[in-house]
Amino acid sequence: MDITFRTLGAWGSGKGANLQPAEVDNNFWSIAQAIVALQNNPALPVGIASISVSGTQMTITLTDGSVMGPFTLPVLTFRWRDEWQATTTYAVLDVFSVTNTGIFMVQIAHTSGSTFDPALEVGGQPALLQLFGSTDASLSGLGDVAITDLADGDALVWDAGTSKWENDHLGSMAFQESGAVAITGGTITGMPTPVNPSDVATKAYADALPAGATAPDATMLANISGATAAPHPNTLSDFLDYVFGTTARGCLIIRSGPGWIAMPPGSNGQYLQTKGSGLDPVWVAGTAGVVGLYAGTGIDLGSMPITSTGTIALAALPDGQFLANVSGASAAPVPTTLSQFLDHVLTTARGTIVTRTVAGWVALAPGTSGQYLKTQGLGADLMWDSPAGAGTVTSVTAGTGLSTGGSPITGTGTVALAAVADSNMLANTSGVSAAPIPTTVTAWLDHVLSSTQGAVIYRSATGWVALAPGTSGQILTTGGGSANPSWANAPVSGASIANLLIVSNISGSTTVPTGNTLTNLLDAIISSARGTIIYRTNSGWVGLAPGTSGQVLTTAGAGADPHWATPAGGGGVQPKYNLGCYVPGVPTANQNLLFHKFSKAVTVPANFGAYLGHVSEAGAAVAATASTAFDVARALAASPTSFATVGTITFAAAAASATFASTGGTAISFAQGDVIRLRAPATPDATLADFFATIVGYET
Repeated sequence: MDITFRTLGAWGSGKGANLQPAEVDNNFWSIAQAIVALQNNPALPVGIASISVSGTQMTITLTDGSVMGPFTLPVLTFRWRDEWQATTTYAVLDVFSVTNTGIFMVQIAHTSGSTFDPALEVGGQPALLQLFGSTDASLSGLGDVAITDLADGDALVWDAGTSKWENDHLGSMAFQESGAVAITGGTITGMPTPVNPSDVATKAYADALPAGATAPDATMLANISGATAAPHPNTLSDFLDYVFGTTARGCLIIRSGPGWIAMPPGSNGQYLQTKGSGLDPVWVAGTAGVVGLYAGTGIDLGSMPITSTGTIALAALPDGQFLANVSGASAAPVPTTLSQFLDHVLTTARGTIVTRTVAGWVALAPGTSGQYLKTQGLGADLMWDSPAGAGTVTSVTAGTGLSTGGSPITGTGTVALAAVADSNMLANTSGVSAAPIPTTVTAWLDHVLSSTQGAVIYRSATGWVALAPGTSGQILTTGGGSANPSWANAPVSGASIANLLIVSNISGSTTVPTGNTLTNLLDAIISSARGTIIYRTNSGWVGLAPGTSGQVLTTAGAGADPHWATPAGGGGVQPKYNLGCYVPGVPTANQNLLFHKFSKAVTVPANFGAYLGHVSEAGAAVAATASTAFDVARALAASPTSFATVGTITFAAAAASATFASTGGTAISFAQGDVIRLRAPATPDATLADFFATIVGYET
């Protein structure tokens, strides 16, 4: 990209003077060309290259070669709907039965009417397909068979007046009550109108057929035994040989006066000659020779008619033509050009294209101006279509950041990024959406993050950000792999401090540490109250505030905290305070096991520790199956029904003795009037039974 710069910068020395109008225009022109090229040639997205289906599995192949699938395609199945119902919605492939009629499948979805119609149509197409005929019909229930109780006989006779076959003689045809004449395997329907009114369908013929008889393909049931007998499968040839009484090769079947007969073959060379209506054809000898043969349309006999011998050939036709009939009616073909034939068969419209469709070769009418012929792939027809986009590029010029080599491209050419100065990158730091221009890293970081001197770039949990400068003297400290860096005051390093001082910060806020005495440090961290004693709890060192005058420091043992206590009788030891309980049987959910209201202030050592050799204990007559914990709670005298947990008594699995723990691992203080409660867990152990406990404390 050809850009002219005025000043010295990352792009180089620059021109060193104001740009001329032409140079400014060229800068804009180069960048604009680059933008236009990017707009007109965007990166193509990944599309579908092909879709293949094998059985019920569909696989999609993309243009980048990646494959999606296979995906399982849904498959339609039959759904049995039992007996047909009126005014009911039926879907495609629903199957139902109709008593006395058969079993039907739905081909087109519809809502049934008030009565069943096997010939129902939807949109001009049959909505139902009969799969099986009825298996429980009787003659009396068939619409085209009438049963009458007349004299004995042996036939169903066609009644032209009612257009039905009737049992005109009840006899051997149906000699029983008409309502009980069962048809096994189907119904008698669709019987054709007889050729003659006297034609009948005899029961004797039906009785002669073997039950469940079948016949090979291309055969018919016939009796050619020479006597009355059941019919058997016979070929048409065998049947004709028997009926006409001849197997002579060359016989013809003709209709003579009495009926159809076999006409024997004539002598060699004879011809079959008709004698006209009412007479039989006969074999006759041919006439002697050709009298005269003349050339018709498309035939060439030479210069003269053939009266004895000669040659018959197709008449000559011009090069590039063929014989065809384009007259509009049946006629002999004549020499025709391909254009004339296609004009007649398809169309004379200019711009028409001949294409092969599923039905055959047809004419595709011209599209509208500017459209293109588009293929839809194998198995689909060609079509006219308008391509995406519009117009024709006649000239391409370079915009901001692009170069076309100095001149607009009017034919072919190359569009490339315009040159930028060394150590520059294309970026937009204008404050609004705009084309990128050569930009230094400093200018880009100043715009995106910060231009404050002393700022530091670091990666936060969401992205790269700028850390503002700290105060003078601070140092950059890391927060580890999952935290951000930060500025912090540097520890005292290299500076001298007075003897017996500790480098620390007791200012009350974050600041640079200084030298402080141990007293000042303990005052700030623990307490500055006179008489305070420092002791170690289970969680750390704390201060024990001064007790009242005359109290003595009392230890509660290795597992509890020391405390101030008033000596009893001047002996220096507080009286112990023990309480216990026993509850027989397996505790129920949240069962209260003990309530005790203190008659004076009592302290229970931390974690229910020992006092004067006494230790809190708990047990059960039957061990627990699984770990289970009992709740120890306290209610203040001011709210004796509001309990808060202060400890637990826990039985391990298979244990009959328990362990104690106080909340926070500290001593539990009960004032006069406070209440202690022991309660069973919300889900009691299945076996632990006969709970008992003793809790040890001392008066305070």
